[in-house]
Amino acid sequence: MANIGVAKASIYADLSATKFEKETIKAVERVAKTRTKISSGDQVKFSAMEDTLRLDIAAKSGAIRSMVSAQGYLTATMNALDSGNYILKELHDLAVLAADETKTAEELAALDAGAENLGDEFHKLMTSAQYRGKLIFSDGNADLKVGTGVRNSSINIGAKEVEYDDLYDHINPPLNSISAGITYEIIEPLSEEQKETILARTEGVNIDQLRVGGQFTVISQSANEDGPGLHTNDLYYADDDGTVPFDATSKVSHASNFLGGYLDIEITANSEESDNFGIISGDGSAGTITFNSTTGVVSYVDPNVGAVEIGYVDGVRNGQFDTDNNSGAALKIHFYPDATVPNTSDLANGTFSGGSTSWNTYNDRVDFGSTFTVGGVEIPTPSEAIMAEATLVNYDVGVGGVNDPGGRNPPANDDAKVRATFPPVFDVTTGGDATDGAYLNLTNGEFDFERDKTMNFQLAGFSNTGKMEFTLEDFSNTETMEFQLKEFANTTDTFSANLTIDFGSWTKSGDTHTFSDNDPTSSTSLNFTDKTVSEVVDLLEGISGLTAELDDVNGDGSSYTVKITSENTGFQNGFRISGSGVATDERWTTPSDPTGHAYSYEFSRLASEMFSANLTIDFGSWTESGGTYTFSDDDPTSSTSLNFSDKTVSEVVDLIDGISGLTAQLTSNADNSSHTVTITSENAGFKNEFRISGSGAPTDDRWTTPSVPTGSNDFTQLASETFSANLTIDFGSWTESGGTYTFSDNDPASSTSLNFTDKTLSEVIELIEGVSGLTAELVSNDDDPSLTIQISSENTGFQNGFRISGSGDPTDERWTTPSIPTGHTYSNNFTQLASDWHGSGILHGPAMVSDEFEADEGDILKLRYNAEGDHDWYHVASYIVDTNDDITMALNEFGKTTDDWQYLSVAVPKTDTYRFVFVNGTWDQSNGLRAGASMKIDDVRAEDAYITDENAVQQLLRSTSYSSSSTDQEFVKDVRITANDSSSSIIDTSRIFNTEYEGKIMVAPTLNLEKPVSLGASNDLGPDGSTDHYVVVSKIEEVKSRIDTAKAVAQAQHIVLESAIETATDLRSHLFWGADAISDPEFFAETAYFAKQQMMQDSASAILAQANANQGGLMQLVDSPYTIEA
Repeated sequence: MANIGVAKASIYADLSATKFEKETIKAVERVAKTRTKISSGDQVKFSAMEDTLRLDIAAKSGAIRSMVSAQGYLTATMNALDSGNYILKELHDLAVLAADETKTAEELAALDAGAENLGDEFHKLMTSAQYRGKLIFSDGNADLKVGTGVRNSSINIGAKEVEYDDLYDHINPPLNSISAGITYEIIEPLSEEQKETILARTEGVNIDQLRVGGQFTVISQSANEDGPGLHTNDLYYADDDGTVPFDATSKVSHASNFLGGYLDIEITANSEESDNFGIISGDGSAGTITFNSTTGVVSYVDPNVGAVEIGYVDGVRNGQFDTDNNSGAALKIHFYPDATVPNTSDLANGTFSGGSTSWNTYNDRVDFGSTFTVGGVEIPTPSEAIMAEATLVNYDVGVGGVNDPGGRNPPANDDAKVRATFPPVFDVTTGGDATDGAYLNLTNGEFDFERDKTMNFQLAGFSNTGKMEFTLEDFSNTETMEFQLKEFANTTDTFSANLTIDFGSWTKSGDTHTFSDNDPTSSTSLNFTDKTVSEVVDLLEGISGLTAELDDVNGDGSSYTVKITSENTGFQNGFRISGSGVATDERWTTPSDPTGHAYSYEFSRLASEMFSANLTIDFGSWTESGGTYTFSDDDPTSSTSLNFSDKTVSEVVDLIDGISGLTAQLTSNADNSSHTVTITSENAGFKNEFRISGSGAPTDDRWTTPSVPTGSNDFTQLASETFSANLTIDFGSWTESGGTYTFSDNDPASSTSLNFTDKTLSEVIELIEGVSGLTAELVSNDDDPSLTIQISSENTGFQNGFRISGSGDPTDERWTTPSIPTGHTYSNNFTQLASDWHGSGILHGPAMVSDEFEADEGDILKLRYNAEGDHDWYHVASYIVDTNDDITMALNEFGKTTDDWQYLSVAVPKTDTYRFVFVNGTWDQSNGLRAGASMKIDDVRAEDAYITDENAVQQLLRSTSYSSSSTDQEFVKDVRITANDSSSSIIDTSRIFNTEYEGKIMVAPTLNLEKPVSLGASNDLGPDGSTDHYVVVSKIEEVKSRIDTAKAVAQAQHIVLESAIETATDLRSHLFWGADAISDPEFFAETAYFAKQQMMQDSASAILAQANANQGGLMQLVDSPYTIEA
């Protein structure tokens, strides 16, 4: 039976609930006290752990946001791909329709148009679809990394560009170079230099348009213009182009020929070590250039005469870059001044390959100035005076060089004696060697000169020459008119004027000048418009009678003066410049009052001082006593009158100079402020003096010779010393012993007498000069006012000495040759009589003479030679002789060595028959007696002259090449091309552009379908040329397949991100819980205990409630009318 009282369960439940309530209260109290129990060290550790967890939480939160955003990007990608798929479906439908062979042309055209529109829409979608401002389809998006919040962990997503260029032309491969006629598109930013190279090859494009996406079309280079000058195009060059023509279309037009000129090509800006200019050798056909790289010789194959050597490449400017000597990689071709047409010579065996055939040998000494006979023909030789003009070889002639003559020159004659015991051995041979081939060789062996010298006898200490000189000083001007136009600020301002120029004379009164025209009926006009001051100067300079020059006053270009001068000195050589009355003319006119001219101009030396006089001129002699001179007239019955009125000083000088027996000249001091008239007797001699007398008028006194020469006028050398002597002259030789000379007379039975009385020094010289075998001259001394007579034997040779003896009278002794020169009373001296010094003799021979040959005027005689001073120096000659024995020199040279073969040429002076003559020679340059030399001759010819004209130079320029070994050369190089005709140059400039674009450009796409859909209706692309209806459809399907693949990839990436987001979210929750636990471990434990007690209390209360409920049920059963007793 049920117990209706308090059940045990209820009691136990009540007790438990009460117990756990009390424990809960205690747990609350313990939670409140936990933070006070943790040590400071533990607090730091727990804080660090908490920070780490908090960072992980932040990372997870950021990763979740990134992955959500990436899901958005993938969603946008899939939407764009769906749109593209839709467009491709529509395009596919049109392609299927267009593959119907029954369609009309109009229907197919409509389908093509529709398909193109769809293609454009598809391209627009694929290139412009964006997510949050960023392009969706880009190779840069193919590998995007999204963080997961886990360290060193990420997810790769992204939709790279979908390839559809095979369906729709929208992209092309990057290019490195460009070609004419093609349109390009810029796909990466260009450098400024690259832009410059593009601008040079386009039209209508500016530099701002050359940016990414911009397009440009390359134009063909325009043809080089015609007309005078030199015209070249720019060169466009890429690194791998190798050797290319610099400009195969260049043009050269020039009125003059280029003989002796050159062609020069040089990089003037941005040259590099890799730069190289060269010559492309042609195939030898007409109009081509051939180049011998070994010799450097350039030939032009003339269409009419064949190959002609026209020049050679410079040894330094050889097209190769050199930092020190050729920094512009210049290529310079020198044009021969003597180019000739090969095989046009009439001279036989000029190469000596036939031995001495057609040549005639002379194995003996050659005396220049005389003749020698060979083969029965008398051959003339050049004079000794011509041979004395021999030039030094142009090789190593500097101080200390092998061809340094040490200040000495060969003697003026070749009469030196040879020692009989060691004579020369003359020899002429023809032979050769493997290197040089056949040639002519002339040698005189090894020999000694004899001691041999010209006798020289000097008589010193003479005071004057007996020539009267009358000096009139302090004349103020020379009468040349000078007009200065000042204060031109620069040479670029222009002027205009209509001027008239007259010539005549000016007179001055006060400050005003008056002009008298020599010819009032004639004037010179000078009209110019917009001319610079320098151009005006050129115009004035071109007027006969005027000289004009432009002077930079300060030397810095800030101020200029124009100086106009009458060309000839003289009172009548003034000029007047008049204007038309226009204000612009006044700047150039000569004013009547220079000091008041508005433009601060001046002219000077206009109205010269003039003279008038009535003079008488007599000739005779002057004697002096106590400073006073007395004149003795040679012919008192005869005088010369000189009357003039209003003459300038220069005109007076002209009048005096016109008098027989007088010489007059006008000289100026350094600044032309003072001038002097010097009047001289024409001939030296005591009797050749003069007296100028006046009429007594004051105007005459300025010109008269005074008896006491003081003041401004002066005359000297009036009363000359005179001499008398009875002399005997013998010829022979001198020997010397202990300072004393002994004379041996060649012919004791014969002597020459020389007797004179009261002769001036100059007259004595004339008498000595008249003695056969002697030469006499009067020489002045640099540091001594006295004069010296030098008497020499006319011919060189040991036996050509002379002795002058006197009669014993003291007056004779001054002129005699002493036995002891140093002790002579009159300080006379004679030298080179029996000296050991031989005097550096010279000898010529042997010789070789050609047979006669014909040559026309203007033909060029050529040869090559090699001369060697085997035992001292060489002295050689070569010349041609015509039928009149007239000589044309080809070679006249001396030196130690030519070092190698040299080349020479000479023009034939007239059409005639000639002989070519070669003469070997040697010079004892060292003064050591021993001598000997040889000369080789080869390739002798007389060929037709060739004119190197514009055609040859043009072809040479077209055959010039450029190359660069650089893989990173400068983008723009400036080039200057110069063609010179030996007197003037024509110049052009061009550029070398580096066309390396580093893959920054591509051929501009057409932005059209690669194949129209109508192609499916008609083509021969199927098997055996059949129609492939699927040709366009299949391509669309291929692209659609790529779209589907790209979408599948995006979907997969989206799913991966979804899973990653869920994982990250869950992990973040755990991190939050862990962070809270670590932040206070005791608090967390007490809180857990508190929660447990609460749970236990809640459980006890629930059990109590259940127990009470059971009791209540029992009570209801008791109270129920349906209670059933058990």
